Amino acid sequence: IIIFDVDMVDGKLLIKIIDNANGIPLDIIDKIFKANFTSKESLGGTGIGLYLSKQIVEKLNGTIEAKNLEYEYNGNSYYGACFEIKI
Repeated sequence: IIIFDVDMVDGKLLIKIIDNANGIPLDIIDKIFKANFTSKESLGGTGIGLYLSKQIVEKLNGTIEAKNLEYEYNGNSYYGACFEIKI
């Protein structure tokens, strides 16, 4: 499941992208936006995607954050990652 939630908060666009893939491991969550960091070396990951995403969002005077969360959707409970972009 991937959920896209878009809202206006304090005059800024808030975009949340939430999945149900059991979250981001806590030992790497603080590193995922760093250049050249990848958890997918064996699959050919370069570690540039989230780094570039952060650079683009920050050029627009915004922020991007990642966190893990539990949530309910259609009456079922899930645990996954949530990316929040504020522009």
